[in-house]
Amino acid sequence: MKLGLRPQPLRQTTAPVRRSGPPMFVFGIGAGKAGTTWLYRYLRAHRECHLRGHKELNYFDAIDKSEVRLQVELLAAEIRELEARLPGMVPEKRKQRFSDMLDMRDFHRVLLTCHADRNAYFRYMMGGLGQQRLVADITPNYASLSAEMLAKMVGVAQETRFIYLMRDPVARFWSNVRMVASMKAPAGSDLEAVAKAELARALSDQTSPIVAHSGYAQVLQKMEMAIPEDRRLVLFYEDLLTSDGVQRLCKFLGIKSMKVDFDLRANEGFSAEMTEDERAAVRRLLQPQYEAMASRFPVLPTAWQKTMAEGFA
Repeated sequence: MKLGLRPQPLRQTTAPVRRSGPPMFVFGIGAGKAGTTWLYRYLRAHRECHLRGHKELNYFDAIDKSEVRLQVELLAAEIRELEARLPGMVPEKRKQRFSDMLDMRDFHRVLLTCHADRNAYFRYMMGGLGQQRLVADITPNYASLSAEMLAKMVGVAQETRFIYLMRDPVARFWSNVRMVASMKAPAGSDLEAVAKAELARALSDQTSPIVAHSGYAQVLQKMEMAIPEDRRLVLFYEDLLTSDGVQRLCKFLGIKSMKVDFDLRANEGFSAEMTEDERAAVRRLLQPQYEAMASRFPVLPTAWQKTMAEGFA
C-alpha cells in the first residue's frame, strides 16, 4: 500500500485489533526535518496505532519552558489558516482536514486548561481510542526538553517508548533552512533567495533553532540520563526509510510491520542547492556532531560518510 493517512470518520471508531491492558504511550521527540512527519503518517496509517489529527502538540515543551500562552496563540493561528484553506480543497482532502481541524480545536482547549486540569492532555490523547495498542505524540521540539521533563514523561503511562531520528547533519540543516524560508517568504518572493538569507542567519547565530535541532549529541546525552535503555530507540533517517528500518521500528513498538512506498516522502520542500562554500561552512559548524556520532556508532549511513569525506577545512 502507499503510505498516507487512512480514511477516518470525524471521530475514530474501534479498530479490529486487540490489547490486554492500557495502551503504550510513544513519544517521537525529533529531530526536526529528520523524518518525524513520515513517522507520524506511518503510525497514523497503522491499524494498531492511535494518533490524533494534530501533529507536533508541543505540550511538554510548553509546560517545561512556561510557554503555554505562546503555544495557545500559535495553535489558534494555525487553526484559522487551515479553516481559510478548507473551501479550496478537493472533497476527500477537505473531509480529512476538517476532521484534523476538530482535533486541533480539541487540543487548543487542552492548552487553555492544562494548568488547572493536568489530565486534559491524556483525555485528548485517548479520545476516540478503540483497541489500538499504542497512542503517539510526535513532536520534534521535545528534543529541546530538559532531562528532568524527559524523566517525568517516562512515567506518564504504564508503558512508554521514545523514538529519536537523526539525519545527515548537513542535509537536515539545509532542509530545516528551506522549511523556515518557506514559512517566512512573502507570496511571490524568490524562495531560494530567502533560503540563502536564512542560511546566513543560521550560520552566524549559535542560538538559532536550526542550530539547536542539529545538536544530536546533546539530545542523546539527555536521553541516556532520563530514559531507560529499553524504552528508547535511536534511528538514522537514512535507515528508517528501508524495510529493515521499518522492521526495527515495529519490533521496538510491538506492532506488525506494514508495507509502505519508500519513494513517497513527506514535507520535502522546494528544491534548491547550496554553493560549495555554503556547504563547507555548514560542515564546519556541524563537525562536532559528525565526530560525536562517529564515536558512538560503528558504522554511519552512507550519506553521512560522503559528507564527512568532503572534509571540514
